[in-house]
Amino acid sequence: MPEQVAALMFTLTSFSGQSFTDLRSAYCRFVDGDTNLELARFELTDTQPSTAVLLSMLKRHGPQWWEVRTIGEFHDFHAPKKLVPAAARHVQMP
Repeated sequence: MPEQVAALMFTLTSFSGQSFTDLRSAYCRFVDGDTNLELARFELTDTQPSTAVLLSMLKRHGPQWWEVRTIGEFHDFHAPKKLVPAAARHVQMP
């Protein structure tokens, strides 16, 4: 990853406008590709009736060290770029 990349934000949006609570058994998970170990799982069906969520963030804290933060912040947008201001606030947090 280039050094100028400070953070990676993981988001999920519903382009159709259907809320996550309208979906049956909706979830998102992060899996380690080498070990197949599930690192995080977000159950979405029993959450807020929203169409977008900031799931988590990888934030750089040095050349070789990244911090993983769970966010779980819900919004009502259909396009990921609408989440940029909210994501930027999280990147600025210590």
